[in-house]
Amino acid sequence: MIDGIKSLHPYLQPATWQRSGLLGMGVTVDMQTGEIMDGVQMAHYKGLRFEIRPSAGNGEYTCLLNGSLHKYYNDGVHNANDFSFPALVDTITGLSADFGLIPAQSSLHGLEVGVNIKLPFSPLRIFKQIVCYRNKPFTQIDKRNKRLGLICCLHDYDVKLYDKQAQSGQRCGHVLRFEVKAKKMRHLRPFHIATMADLMDISRVYRLLELLTDALQNIVFFDYSIEQKALSKRELNQYLTLGNSVSWQGMNKFQLTRNRQRLTDLLSKHSRQQLKPLIHGLIVENWKGLFTGYLEAKKLQPFHQSAGQIEAPLSATFSHLEYVREIVAGITGKPLQENKQENRDSCKEIYSAKNAQKNCAKTAQRQCKSCGRSIASQRPGSMFCSERVYGPTAKVCRNQDSNRRRDLKRIVTHAINSQYAIVVTYQIEGKTCTDNLPPTDLELTKAWLDRIVNIELIPTITGNNPPARTGCRV
Repeated sequence: MIDGIKSLHPYLQPATWQRSGLLGMGVTVDMQTGEIMDGVQMAHYKGLRFEIRPSAGNGEYTCLLNGSLHKYYNDGVHNANDFSFPALVDTITGLSADFGLIPAQSSLHGLEVGVNIKLPFSPLRIFKQIVCYRNKPFTQIDKRNKRLGLICCLHDYDVKLYDKQAQSGQRCGHVLRFEVKAKKMRHLRPFHIATMADLMDISRVYRLLELLTDALQNIVFFDYSIEQKALSKRELNQYLTLGNSVSWQGMNKFQLTRNRQRLTDLLSKHSRQQLKPLIHGLIVENWKGLFTGYLEAKKLQPFHQSAGQIEAPLSATFSHLEYVREIVAGITGKPLQENKQENRDSCKEIYSAKNAQKNCAKTAQRQCKSCGRSIASQRPGSMFCSERVYGPTAKVCRNQDSNRRRDLKRIVTHAINSQYAIVVTYQIEGKTCTDNLPPTDLELTKAWLDRIVNIELIPTITGNNPPARTGCRV
């Protein structure tokens, strides 16, 4: 779960740590003159580094805490086992009691989020199938030991995959550590995590699962064991291109999206070992297990859905269903065995109706989604006017559709940065609905953005006389 942190504690006086019986604060001293080099006082305790640094020119000091909370929980020995949410809460509570920390005032300046995944094979097998992250290549964590793992360093965060047994020296079997290290806290802004107190809020920490699954989704996996003889000429060209990390580095975002889909189709057709779905399932399973005991103790209901799930078309019934192996009555009151023929007849009617609808759709004249012009002469899958048929002006039709979604994303991003609520008007099943909700609750996928009719920002209301709202504003 949460491992390494980098935190700032401006409210603390240096004497709080200097007088602690657990810390032996030391300084950097010139061995010849005995002069203190930079005035930094430091102590290492159970995997954490306590620092007291002088501020620039004002004679004051700043207290910083860096290191692994997971290793601290294990008395500084290792971090090769699971680190559950109750253990995280106990660790922060213990630090507050022993070293005077105030979690709500302890700002975070770096955070590591990850899980330990038990595999039925060596993690080296996964390392060999990784090509790049988006279009950035991975590098070996240790150039002398390729079995240790891989890392991809970006500006705001790092993505790491490594063999936990090789890294920690503990006998823990085939354990893959999948980790995202946030170097800039703006990368965690959508999760509203800024202080150590936020790490004790289950509703915020649980959502960090999205951080891991999104990072995994952006990793390009490749199966080099595919038999090239079984590939067509076009597939062989894709195989040789998409399996090379250098080819990905030269792609723009549109080429990345298109080639990622091509690679998915190629692997689903010819590969016998697709590791990304396996790792995704293990990450979700392990992450949920870190919260299970806490949810049961607090009698809380699970509230999170992973990115791969979609909303159900109908409202859920929260009653428990059990199969008791009994013959139950159908809708007509007859046993289900007697309704078989009626069900067959009903299915035939539905099937005939669907076929009639498909035939009508085929014969109907297709029109451009933006301007309504007839596009019957274009290929069957086209939705907009083609530049090949109508010239460069046809690009306006396609841009008009995509620019609308872009503008909606900008409004939501502005609402998140300005901490505004939003009023969303959208279409669902032919009905127009309006909801008032935080902007972080809105899923910015193409399917939902196409349903949105309007988004209105609700600024923070100040004063004792808030303005009256009417209509959809209510």
